[in-house]
Amino acid sequence: MAGRASPFASYAEADDALLLTHGGWVAEGTVWTVFWWAGDALRTPALDLGILPGIGRARVLELLPRVERGRYPKQALAGKSLFLTNAVRGIVPIASLDGAPAPTDPRTAELARRFWLA
Repeated sequence: MAGRASPFASYAEADDALLLTHGGWVAEGTVWTVFWWAGDALRTPALDLGILPGIGRARVLELLPRVERGRYPKQALAGKSLFLTNAVRGIVPIASLDGAPAPTDPRTAELARRFWLA
């Protein structure tokens, strides 16, 4: 499914696609895991949604073991500071979602700095 989503993202003039489950829950990106700050909590979709347990995801969970994992509707991401992870790029802040700007959060920059440290 992820391989088929990229052309649709390009058609929509987006850099990439955020995938949802059949039930409408936020799942993952085409080659990355999504995280977002919700107040003091960092959230990400739960593995029981069928997402891949990526290396970047595992590294973030190692650095911040109190990450909330669950089932979240796409609306839960609106107005939140978002970032993606994968093993090649590390942590990358998301500038916008569905054309709406996503705020930045200094905790993301600090986490990105720590991501590559041993």
